[in-house]
Amino acid sequence: MEILNKLLKENKKRLPLFDCVYIALMQKIEIKEIATFDKHFNDIN
Repeated sequence: MEILNKLLKENKKRLPLFDCVYIALMQKIEIKEIATFDKHFNDIN
């Protein structure tokens, strides 16, 4: 939840909620890459 709250507060690209959830989950379990056609994930560290 802490990671998700931080992402939502820093959401300058106006990412959809579920994209923020995916990013938070990836950070939590240390996944470094994602295969997607969703352009929202471009340029996200």
